[in-house]
Amino acid sequence: TVKESGIDELRDDIKELFFKGDIDVNDDIYITRDRHRFLLQEAKNSLELVKNSIDNCMPEDFYSIDLLNAYTSLGKIIGEEVEDDVVNKIFEKFCTGK
Repeated sequence: TVKESGIDELRDDIKELFFKGDIDVNDDIYITRDRHRFLLQEAKNSLELVKNSIDNCMPEDFYSIDLLNAYTSLGKIIGEEVEDDVVNKIFEKFCTGK
């Protein structure tokens, strides 16, 4: 049988280790779903295209689509979809030819 003796002492010891700084918590990020990893990679690729377009002094029309693609990929991870009014605002602000 399992006895619950020593639980309070264990809890206190763990707290003490954290507060003394003996346990180091890293800031690593773990992606546990392939779908999220794929979407994050898509967003990264789209943002790299945006950066390249800006670095090459391309018109906003060129990178507004890539920016929207990055936003869409990230929205799929958190369950938010890009609404039409957001799309319209992006094209309103960035597309000079319209």
